Amino acid sequence: MATGHDILGFWVHRMVILGMELTGKNPFYNVLLHGIICDNKGKKMSKSKGNIIDPIDVINGISIDQLKQKTKEMHRDGILNKEEMQKAISYQKANFSQLKGIPNCGVDALRFTLLSHDIKSHFVNFDINICHSNKLFGNKIWQSIKYTQFSFAKLKDIDVIITREDLTYFDRWILSRLSDMVKNVNLAMDSYDFHIATKALRSFIYNEFCDVYLEATKPGFESENCKVKYAHAHTLSAVLNTSLRCLSPFMIYLTEELVPTIPAFENNIIVNFDDDKQRYFDFPKTENYDVWKNNDLEVNVAKLLHTLYLIRELKGFYSLPTKIKPSIFISTTDENLKSELKCNESVILKMTKCSKLLFDDKTMKDCVTAQLDKNTRVSVEVTAQVANTAKKKNFYLLSLFTTKLKLSHATWLFYESRHGKSMADGVGGAVKRQLDKRIAYGHDVTNASKAFHVLENSMKSGKCFYINSQDVENTNKLILDTIKAVA
Repeated sequence: MATGHDILGFWVHRMVILGMELTGKNPFYNVLLHGIICDNKGKKMSKSKGNIIDPIDVINGISIDQLKQKTKEMHRDGILNKEEMQKAISYQKANFSQLKGIPNCGVDALRFTLLSHDIKSHFVNFDINICHSNKLFGNKIWQSIKYTQFSFAKLKDIDVIITREDLTYFDRWILSRLSDMVKNVNLAMDSYDFHIATKALRSFIYNEFCDVYLEATKPGFESENCKVKYAHAHTLSAVLNTSLRCLSPFMIYLTEELVPTIPAFENNIIVNFDDDKQRYFDFPKTENYDVWKNNDLEVNVAKLLHTLYLIRELKGFYSLPTKIKPSIFISTTDENLKSELKCNESVILKMTKCSKLLFDDKTMKDCVTAQLDKNTRVSVEVTAQVANTAKKKNFYLLSLFTTKLKLSHATWLFYESRHGKSMADGVGGAVKRQLDKRIAYGHDVTNASKAFHVLENSMKSGKCFYINSQDVENTNKLILDTIKAVA
């Protein structure tokens, strides 16, 4: 039985007593107590506060004018008094005007949103914006299946037998991540930690499968290599079938509609399901996916993806036009990373929208540079006009640095120009004054001092540095306060 903890004594105890009296046995043996549903500010929903949200309005959607009209009708019917009506209208205007009402989110998105909170806590804060975001998550899944159907349509009949040995670098990576997701979801479901399960599902499907793996398969499907195409196809089908079965308890209607539309092979080389005639889908088991777990591969791909993201950030920061496909230069002493980049060159160029991947900087004339880590430096070719514009970007340095700290990213960017010495001196002096002030008050400024010196040196060097958080260990609120003081 699932119920709120606030009515445990009023209702659940009495049900047990009555059940024992009438039948001689317990009516249920497990009770899952969830928190009280509150609004997005953590206030308990009540008529007196005017912050009640009708679940039907979330499912079907309603305009701001219809909400107002509905509230007035409740007042006429005696459900709300005049004061409660005014509070409800004010609440709706303050919270739903930007969206012009409550967008239709559907029952699956509503259920997924509620279960994405820790239901074991005493309060569950409901935010309509998060609910709408989860509806878009459902749209993302639908689009990934459309892509898979489109890719399957490109396959030609071949006489060659496809085996697991034919799986590509990114095929094996996504299967390793799939294994991790299935394990986390099973553990979370067994312990009723549904919020952990939903987080694992959304993170895997959205950030790893859709954002990375689908993009990585495009060069393969565009190539003439039939084995690569079929390896991608087997992987796409297996990952979607597994993921949506893990998702089915949370998004029942979506998965029931979409699972039968996933293209499949008579015998998939990765995993097969035989639940077509069953009432419910078979839930993926952890032990069936352990064979795909590969920690070393995940570490290598993570480093490769960090390189890719750095290239994208450089292009975005310097506003390189998408129609221009620049060359990339990688200077690294990490031979493993160099080998991985060469083997996956077509994927890197496709995902970064660049033309060449080079390991010789003699051909790089105008470029912007970033430091990935102590072993690797990345440069992106730019036009002379962009190179001149880059000189004027110095004033963004502190705000970007502060933003990166707020978001707690694994890596930070330090942007500056080749002619920023005077500004570097000005910033340096301001930061140093803050440090001196903190030292005078007895604060430990070891970390802040380290951050300051990195900041100052990067500005004076005239290059763009990308520094891993491990290079500035134990960075805390002190650094953020110091940098914000001069931002």
